[in-house]
Amino acid sequence: MTKEGVRIKILRRDFIWDSVRISFYLMIGFWIIFTMLDTMILKKNPGLLIILLSFLWVIITIFNFVTSIIHLTKYRQRTFAIVSLVFSSIFLLLFLIGIGIGIARQIIILE
Repeated sequence: MTKEGVRIKILRRDFIWDSVRISFYLMIGFWIIFTMLDTMILKKNPGLLIILLSFLWVIITIFNFVTSIIHLTKYRQRTFAIVSLVFSSIFLLLFLIGIGIGIARQIIILE
């Protein structure tokens, strides 16, 4: 392998490596901000802000899920990718449960 081939391989690894870490920290950060806003402000007046934050958080979580799987299939150091995959799976599951609870509350209130 030439020097350039090794360099390109390292750059590709750094992209996946960094994207897993950045998306994981963004996912955790948005979750903390979202829960703090939800407990302080949004209980009184939920609106467009909660929808935008939820949408952005789900996009970051799905991106983290995909990059974690790519990282697991290609590289040996898997600890952080496994942790990231577990957290993103749990967060997506909790998000879907939250949507179900919200729909159930609306159905109960309407009846």
